[in-house]
Amino acid sequence: MTLINEVLSEVLNRLVQAVGEARVLQAAADMTPYLSDWHGDETGTAIAVVRPGSTSEVQSVLAICHEARVAVIPKAEIQDWYWEPCRQSRRPR
Repeated sequence: MTLINEVLSEVLNRLVQAVGEARVLQAAADMTPYLSDWHGDETGTAIAVVRPGSTSEVQSVLAICHEARVAVIPKAEIQDWYWEPCRQSRRPR
């Protein structure tokens, strides 16, 4: 195991301890909905998707990632009904 893999494994373990195993998604099928932009044109990759359930859990997640120098990309839930007019206007017909 490389040093990078060891560090990421430790980070994942600490994240599970901070927010619980059910809130740390690692399976590709579970992460897929979180790895694209709001209109579905751009996709990315991640070692995990973490779904903190409280402000204190957000603080813990960010502290763990900051300490390990692991990048965090926040993504908020967006209501489809609100963004639908914008989505349609951005795509060519």
